[in-house]
Amino acid sequence: MKECCFSVTNIFEHIRIQHNHFCLLFLYYWLTLLPDTEKPVIANCPSSGIVLNRYERLAGYLPILSVTDNTMVRDLTVSPRNARTTYYVEAPLTVIFTATDHAGNSASCSIPVTLRGMFHIFHYI
Repeated sequence: MKECCFSVTNIFEHIRIQHNHFCLLFLYYWLTLLPDTEKPVIANCPSSGIVLNRYERLAGYLPILSVTDNTMVRDLTVSPRNARTTYYVEAPLTVIFTATDHAGNSASCSIPVTLRGMFHIFHYI
C-alpha cells in the first residue's frame, strides 16, 4: 500500500498534496464525510443603525456586506425584500440580512433604521 501524505492549512482554500492520484481520491472522500457546521461570517455588519427622514429611500444607505464561508455562500437575502431597490421608509424598522451556505448554516446582520425627528416619550410612574 502506498503512503499518502498531505497537509491541510484551510481545507477548502489551500490543499497541498504530495505523491499520487490515490492521495487526491482519499482526500476527496475524507472531505465529503466531514459535515459543515461553520456559519458564514458577515465581517462588516454595522454596529450602529441608520437614521433617515420619513419617506426617504432606504437603498442608498444600506452597506455592501462582506460575507465569507468555508464552503461558499449559497444565498444572501434581505428583509424587507425590496430594501435594496424601492423601499421608502415610513416608520422605524430593522433590516435583516441573512447569509446561508450550502449546508444550510446561516448568519444574520440586523440594522435598526430610525427616523429623524421621532422622539420616544417615556412615562415614569
